[in-house]
Amino acid sequence: MFVLGVVIASPADDLVDQLPECAKFDFDMYSGYLDVNETKKLHYVLVESQDSPKTDPLVIWFNGGPGCSSMLGFMQEHGPCVIDDGETELKTNPFPWNMKANVLYIESPAGVGFSYAEGESDRKFNDLLSSHDNLEAVKSFYAKFPEYEPNGLYITGESYAGIYVPYLAMRIHQHNEMTKLNHRTPINLKGIAVGNGATDWNYDTTPSYLPMAYNHQLMDGELYDVFVENNCTWFFQDVMEGHHPQVCQDAMSEYNKNTARINWYDIYRKVYDSALSEPIGETVIDGETRYYKRGISMSEYTPWLKEFYGDSAPTIGDSVADYLNREDVRKALHIPSSIQTWQGCAGGSGGFSYTLQKEGSVWIYQLLKSAGYEILKFSGDTDGAVPTYGSERWIRDLHWSVEKDWTPWLVDNQVAGYTKKYDGLTFTTIHGVGHMAPQWKRQEVTEMITAFVHGEW
Repeated sequence: MFVLGVVIASPADDLVDQLPECAKFDFDMYSGYLDVNETKKLHYVLVESQDSPKTDPLVIWFNGGPGCSSMLGFMQEHGPCVIDDGETELKTNPFPWNMKANVLYIESPAGVGFSYAEGESDRKFNDLLSSHDNLEAVKSFYAKFPEYEPNGLYITGESYAGIYVPYLAMRIHQHNEMTKLNHRTPINLKGIAVGNGATDWNYDTTPSYLPMAYNHQLMDGELYDVFVENNCTWFFQDVMEGHHPQVCQDAMSEYNKNTARINWYDIYRKVYDSALSEPIGETVIDGETRYYKRGISMSEYTPWLKEFYGDSAPTIGDSVADYLNREDVRKALHIPSSIQTWQGCAGGSGGFSYTLQKEGSVWIYQLLKSAGYEILKFSGDTDGAVPTYGSERWIRDLHWSVEKDWTPWLVDNQVAGYTKKYDGLTFTTIHGVGHMAPQWKRQEVTEMITAFVHGEW
């Protein structure tokens, strides 16, 4: 355990002069800590809008897991400087989300990434506990940056953030209801956007995995009939009771053997193997040699894939870990030497644990609709981790009226995906890309998100 070396500094102290190997920008960037309580602090990075920081919306971003760092979004998806899969060098992102928005990355829950958790009890979470801490972090952010209180707030994220995002929106809504009684300033929440997000365990992840695979010709009709005729069902971490007798397990073994070299984040994308020549990295911080885990596997970022991949899942993000664990990068981000080395997903490290709640987050959507918040659900349509097929089904079963049916949307006069507008929710696909759509279709997703947070989607 590391002793607490985290001081909640002023915004001026959190100002990042420049990230190593990242071009000098003409907008401000901040990195520091947000208070949850005396024993938990969440690390944040704020990149101000390149257009109009005083009036542009504030967009919060969470990555998934549960237990994976939002610095993955900052470093690989939509931050101003990024490192792509299989590459080692930082490069300027031509389509960052802060083109017309202030973007706040929060590493959550405590113990993840550079976020601080003092004791093992501070690293045990479920959906309600993590949402409580995220609300406290948001309140801490406004205490540090009160100038953002008037700006519209949008909460966004991907993967398991399909749970984090609605839960935090619900917490903020409850907080705002209380402000009517205590005459305090409400948080100016406008809406949420979730990409390829786990929402309803009856449909998302494993239940939609096999139909998606069949519809993309990854198995033949005979094998798929075995799954259907025997009502073969699996649920992530047995959050609900499945049905998989021996005939189902045999069929799954055959299927897994045939798809061992498929990247389930994007079924048409290259597989990055987990057999790193150096799976453990080494760095020196204040004269002390420290070690860190390089890269994350698909079964860490989307743990429901582990039952199919086992421990040999493809790996991504090893260069991100190498970069963030450099001493000069840590100093630029104001990370105290007492804080642990960075790794993409906490997993079971340092006593971190996260208990799923079987209700998911789908039950929150009616509350958000009734309160008038804007809701965008987007989905890369070649994702095997949280397939579009499952998202379509749970949205359909909300039984909300359709205001505009399935319509293509274009970028550079090419179909970028399809949109369907419901009363209270917009569903948008990102064509030809998988789980990390903001990374692999940067221009398309940035244009979509920018339009959404400016009321133009």
